[in-house]
Amino acid sequence: MPSYPIAIVVLVLSAIPAFCAQPQASFDAAMRHWTLDNKWIRAEFDLTEEGYFRSAGLTDLKTGDQWLPQAGRPTSMVRFQVDDTWFDAQMPFELVEHYTEAAPRPDCAR
Repeated sequence: MPSYPIAIVVLVLSAIPAFCAQPQASFDAAMRHWTLDNKWIRAEFDLTEEGYFRSAGLTDLKTGDQWLPQAGRPTSMVRFQVDDTWFDAQMPFELVEHYTEAAPRPDCAR
């Protein structure tokens, strides 16, 4: 039988590099495209001309492995329900305002 306390410690220790990697975010206002990464993984999102917030891809920056949405099957990181209304890949959004600010760095990245 596995030792759960040891497994938990190993899991926590193996996650430290991901938390310590310097996060970066960029937004291309003309393309309405967000890129988020932390030197381990990159996530990209688009706000289409029609107002749909869609996942554009996910990349493992260490191996180069990629996940891309299937053509004709839009996906979104947004999915929640309020009463009978779903907010997901099929719900249009309106970008009213945008701004940037520096994300705080974890202590281990200093």
